[in-house]
Amino acid sequence: MNYHNKKFRAIENTENGESSSSTIFHYQQEGRIIDGYYSGGEIEKGFLLGKVENNGNIDMVYQHINKQGEIRTGKCKSTPYFSENGTLRLKEVWQWTNGDQSNGISEIEEIILQ
Repeated sequence: MNYHNKKFRAIENTENGESSSSTIFHYQQEGRIIDGYYSGGEIEKGFLLGKVENNGNIDMVYQHINKQGEIRTGKCKSTPYFSENGTLRLKEVWQWTNGDQSNGISEIEEIILQ
């Protein structure tokens, strides 16, 4: 699985998450290292860094500043799959590493420009 230059939009999130359908993620990949940035909705600016496993799963950490000016940090494990219409999606299991340290589940979908 290669995530280089892919863009994703959040399509699902638990209530304690901060990403939404207005949040856009831009991924870059070099070898097994993945990084990216994201913003939109409640998120002013965020960054992620992780590694891609042989099966395409991603193990990452993330940090962002939200609209309230708070710094939020977390960790996430993403599992890729393809939707019925062939779009790449990532099912994400995440946990805040600051604040209440709660966890959640979200999903993002690749944005295909036509």
